[in-house]
Amino acid sequence: MGIFVGSLAFAGLLIGSTIWVYKFKVHNVNLFIEDLPEALDGLKIVQLSDIHLGSWMSVNPLQQAVDKVNELNPDIIVFTGDMVNFSSAEIKGFEKTLARLMAPLGIYAILGNHDYGDYVSWKTEQEKDENLRQLLDFYDRLGWKLLRNSTDSLNINGAKLLIAGVENWSAIARFKRYGDLAKTMENVEYGDFNLLLTHDPTHWEAEVSQNYRRFDLTLSGHTHGMQLGIEAFGVKWSPARYMFKHWAGLTIQSNAGGRDNYLYVNRGLGHIGYPGRVGILPEITLITLSNEEI
Repeated sequence: MGIFVGSLAFAGLLIGSTIWVYKFKVHNVNLFIEDLPEALDGLKIVQLSDIHLGSWMSVNPLQQAVDKVNELNPDIIVFTGDMVNFSSAEIKGFEKTLARLMAPLGIYAILGNHDYGDYVSWKTEQEKDENLRQLLDFYDRLGWKLLRNSTDSLNINGAKLLIAGVENWSAIARFKRYGDLAKTMENVEYGDFNLLLTHDPTHWEAEVSQNYRRFDLTLSGHTHGMQLGIEAFGVKWSPARYMFKHWAGLTIQSNAGGRDNYLYVNRGLGHIGYPGRVGILPEITLITLSNEEI
């Protein structure tokens, strides 16, 4: 029995690192937004998160993911952090592929905890700063708008879409806090639909859902769903649940006197640590806004 169970586990891990690790799954999420202007009805937002370029063995599977995203014809693409594992040297060879992502209203991004170079012993602080600068230049070359405790607003046929992005903020002490939502929203007027990008979902529980309820939708990543779990036959379980209250998928918070607030946690496109996925597939999220309940 021990040999059988061990063999089964080994087979699962082997398949997870050769097939499932690049078996990209599109999660379709339809969000009802009360009093959403007609101009924003049907707006399509694609979320990507946790690409972790340092873990990709070649550019080919990333190109497959990019093609899959473009086939969805998103209006906006957002990336919720962790482009690299440890250093910006990992971006080499992937620029042309990521530059092929297309969205007519723009591509927005934030930084994740792995992007700052905090997990490398740098010789000098200047060397660490240069590492981050290389990543910032990478975003500039891609044409993605990086939000660092800042906002942008889009006028879509007379309707205002506000997009806010904060730097990494976590309620877990071992993850550094760079985010400042108060600074981000200082003198900023909310729009007809308000979107927040924050890498770590513990931020939503600790601060956003309490003090910033004007954000209709918060998008996070970070957890990867631990790259291991079960999502089948009505069962949703992962070891991630023991660290994160919200570790994957959609959470709804009723808001008395206002719209409901949504949090969506993306399971990540890439991987780190274990070079595979078992039960928790790499995710591309397609979120469609609607002013009618389905």
